[in-house]
Amino acid sequence: MRLFYLAIFTLISLYSFSEGVNYGIFIRSYPASNSSWSELEIEYGKAFHFRRHFSIEFEIYVRDDCPFGYVFRSIGDDNNNIDLFFTVGEGDKRFPAIRILDSIHILTHELERNTWLPVKLEINRPKQTVMLKFGAETKTIKYKSRAKELKFVFGKSTKNGIETKDIASVNLRDIKVESDHRLIRHWPLKKYNNNISYDELKNVPAVSKNAQWLIEDHLILKPILKKNFNLAPSVAFNSKTGEFYIVNDSEKILVFNGTDYSMDTLKVSGGNFVAHSPNQLMYLDKTNTLLSYRIEDSVFSFFNFKTNSWSDNSHSFEYTHEHKYWNNSTTFHDRDSIIYSFGGYGYYQFNNNLIMLNPFEQEGKSNRSITLRDIPPRSAVATAIAGDTLYIFGGRGSLSGHQEISPQNFYDFYVVDLKRLEIDKKYEFNNVHGNDFLPSENMIYDRVQNCFYTFVNQDGGKIIQISPDKNSISDVSLLLDIDFTTQYQYTNLYYSDVLNKFFVLINKINVDDTSQILIYSIDAPLIPIDSILTYSPPKRSSLPKVIIILSIALGLLSIITYRLRRKRDPSDMTTEKIDLKDEAPSACSPKNFYFLGPFQVIDKNGNDISTDFTPTLRKLFVIITLYTYNNKGISGKEMIDLIWPDKDIDSAKNNRNVYISKLRTLTDKIGGIQTINKNRIWTFEVEDDIKADYIEAIRMFNKMDTEQLTDEEIAELIGILSRGPLLPGFEFEWLDNYKSDFSNRTIDTLYTLLNNVSISDSIKLKICDILFQHDFLNEKALIIKCKILNNHGKKGIVKNIYDIFCIDYKNSYGIEYNKSLNEILKAET
Repeated sequence: MRLFYLAIFTLISLYSFSEGVNYGIFIRSYPASNSSWSELEIEYGKAFHFRRHFSIEFEIYVRDDCPFGYVFRSIGDDNNNIDLFFTVGEGDKRFPAIRILDSIHILTHELERNTWLPVKLEINRPKQTVMLKFGAETKTIKYKSRAKELKFVFGKSTKNGIETKDIASVNLRDIKVESDHRLIRHWPLKKYNNNISYDELKNVPAVSKNAQWLIEDHLILKPILKKNFNLAPSVAFNSKTGEFYIVNDSEKILVFNGTDYSMDTLKVSGGNFVAHSPNQLMYLDKTNTLLSYRIEDSVFSFFNFKTNSWSDNSHSFEYTHEHKYWNNSTTFHDRDSIIYSFGGYGYYQFNNNLIMLNPFEQEGKSNRSITLRDIPPRSAVATAIAGDTLYIFGGRGSLSGHQEISPQNFYDFYVVDLKRLEIDKKYEFNNVHGNDFLPSENMIYDRVQNCFYTFVNQDGGKIIQISPDKNSISDVSLLLDIDFTTQYQYTNLYYSDVLNKFFVLINKINVDDTSQILIYSIDAPLIPIDSILTYSPPKRSSLPKVIIILSIALGLLSIITYRLRRKRDPSDMTTEKIDLKDEAPSACSPKNFYFLGPFQVIDKNGNDISTDFTPTLRKLFVIITLYTYNNKGISGKEMIDLIWPDKDIDSAKNNRNVYISKLRTLTDKIGGIQTINKNRIWTFEVEDDIKADYIEAIRMFNKMDTEQLTDEEIAELIGILSRGPLLPGFEFEWLDNYKSDFSNRTIDTLYTLLNNVSISDSIKLKICDILFQHDFLNEKALIIKCKILNNHGKKGIVKNIYDIFCIDYKNSYGIEYNKSLNEILKAET
């Protein structure tokens, strides 16, 4: 297939995004079912605090799906609402509007759709005004706000005081919050982990439900065609129109449009399609023709779209297995009108021949074949041409060329000067992770970043970025779930600068020559996966930063006091049994997986492989783990009921087997985890050197039922539980009982620890923070935290903690909290 050059193409790095990247979050509304409507809860559901000025601003993209209903709702500690919504005027025109208490203020400019617009809400208490800026229009309203706190929810909400029945269908991005003219939060909504995106300033999470991350258009390969054929076809791609030409006889050409997904049939009026294997067809842009060809006997036939005919009339189409260029890689060089073919397989041998064919030359005088002896013989290789240079990557072959003698996969990268035919081995990648893979026939070259893209069949299929100068290979798409176990497979990657999209072609061919064509698309630019999917645990706290600092300070104070007492009177000193570190368990140690807080997996080499787990693999991994340590395993039928309930039994069993195989590959990367099927019950056997927060927490919970933990174990347990609740990004009905049970056991365990008189105040404060993570209205945590801080003279902070608790209590139950601060400070613990 011909190479499509990327003249202007900018890749996204970890810290910067080009203008071509579509990011943000899609708030889904009507016509989707109500149960799948979206919600975005910023500040982890807590309120923002301010004294004199407050503002929240963001960009909004109003969609045609449903420009009606709430964009956001907010409620203050004075129980008054300020809401942004879209309303309907005369002639079904839509307008933005702001609601303050029961007063509605409609803007005059009709709602603009399908473009990004700036929105800003500003509260000025000294001037007693609320200002709304929507697009180019600004409206200022007199309003005397008594609120010192505001809580916001975008999209659907069932929370007391800010419930929604109708929500607008919009995209949102770049949410910024200012308190008293100081920027305190910024959620770009670019990077995410499951349903969580973190603020760039304080790492505070924004949590979504049923929402779609727009950046996924650059991460997910979307299926656009799946079609079966009785005889495996050849396929060519037109980058200007996005059309695929699918041919397997001389009678017709199927034309699939990659933009509107339509399929047309073009009847051939004459001539012969001469290819006799699936990768012998290409589209020539300069002449607007299709070229079918055969390498071994230099036969060519051009298809003219004006006459709908092939140029060859002397060679009939015949499909054959008998040739030696299976899975070669061909590239058409526009500059000299030459087809360059490298490698291939046939007659039980691999070859390393570079073949140059001129399809426009009648007698083929310039056709020639050269053996590139510095490159081991191989097939299934990826190539690209830029200027007068041929780039060669990977493949499968052997040093001798004989199939039976030590065949292997190659991950090397060569540069061939086509003028001098000089070869330079640029790099050999020894750090390839996971299963062996084969690349697609062609690579796409990015001149700006000096890197290459190709599709590989590893772990179900993905696009990778190859950077020879940086000695690196990176994933730039999420995994597909394709079973590549067919007799023969042909894959290719295409790019259309007109459509700004990449396309992946997969041709799965069976022994009887039937095949299945799969085509996927993904938006450009491509983005390294590890620059988008974030895994840092959030620094959650419903209290001001000073309380966190205070906890650390109290810990230091305890140590200093302890040492001073040792010096004064060694026989009369009171020791603190635990010196708790503030850090959670390291996320960098090898052979590690986390279920508390964001899902994360570290392999035995210390690499974060969380992105290797597709949603289905994550679910499978979680199910087997939870069932192993709570139910002693899960049956195959239960597994199918939980993961593939909508499939028939045969299809479900096939899916289960495929995913179990993929999961074993990933657990092999981790090391020390065996997937066992005994008496039709699936379990994990986990070696002792595996570090898993959930497993370790369960072990210590169980141990505390019969004996006391050591000081070191208590410190470790508190560090583990500080990461957060169980799998906050996973929302499945079957998981609710596990989450509830884990929270209950956590709370019971922490209550026991709080009764341990040898534990220092600083550690008890940490325990209270964990209790609030699992139950933000935990009265015992409130009492202990307030009493400790009050004893240390932090009365203002105590008042702040108490006030926040009272607000949350009233918002949840609709009634005032019935205990005064004085009662809390005198309460028994």
